[in-house]
Amino acid sequence: MEYQFEVTFRIGKDNSTKDVKEINITDKIINMFGSLYGESQIIDLGNHFNLYHQYGKHKWHLSKGGKTAVPKSFPKHISINLEKKPGTSVSGNFGEVLTIFILKKLFLPKKLTICHLTSNRTCPDLILDSSVIDTYWSSKAPKYSLPPLPHILLGECKNTKFPEALNQLASIWYEMGPPPSNPLFGFGIISNLKYRTVPPKITFSIISPANDTALYNKLDDVANGRVKTTPTIKSMKLDDFKGGLLYGI
Repeated sequence: MEYQFEVTFRIGKDNSTKDVKEINITDKIINMFGSLYGESQIIDLGNHFNLYHQYGKHKWHLSKGGKTAVPKSFPKHISINLEKKPGTSVSGNFGEVLTIFILKKLFLPKKLTICHLTSNRTCPDLILDSSVIDTYWSSKAPKYSLPPLPHILLGECKNTKFPEALNQLASIWYEMGPPPSNPLFGFGIISNLKYRTVPPKITFSIISPANDTALYNKLDDVANGRVKTTPTIKSMKLDDFKGGLLYGI
């Protein structure tokens, strides 16, 4: 199958900075790039994409699951499951594989250097050479007086959860320390994929610090319990990053 993806680049969540492109991607390409760049051992990722794209319109019902009556003593939140759902361990690979393919495709002839990251704790998904987005970045610089990008960017891929992805980046920024000792502080790229929509959509949000000192102080306050309503950096809400800390937030 062939899909016409809608690809959007923007600064933070500021849609006034967005550039929208279209790119055709087939399930065969997803298969090929899944085998090359998928983090997990999943065969035929493109076939999964075909199925998961249709989920919600054509649900995969369980016909052999039985029809046992739920006991009256069961809690109200428990019910018999009558349909199969997409596996998050599979769908999580869509964003990473399509992120790598689309960035490689759209910014030719520049070569994209990109690597998966791993840890015994949670960490960002990717690290990539920032030069591939220099043209887009420089075209938006006059609106915000944007700082130059560091040579590499941390990347986080989430199918729909932008705030969760931002928290993941913020956690590693704080762990690495403030600038200037940490030139990556406040920078990153978040890709959000909506694979069930027609057409499928992927949005790249480029993150940049507007006030790195204030941003670090905010993260430090949260990490050290000085913000009682927010126990950890990973529990921060999007509103916590507003107020001139990051461009486009």
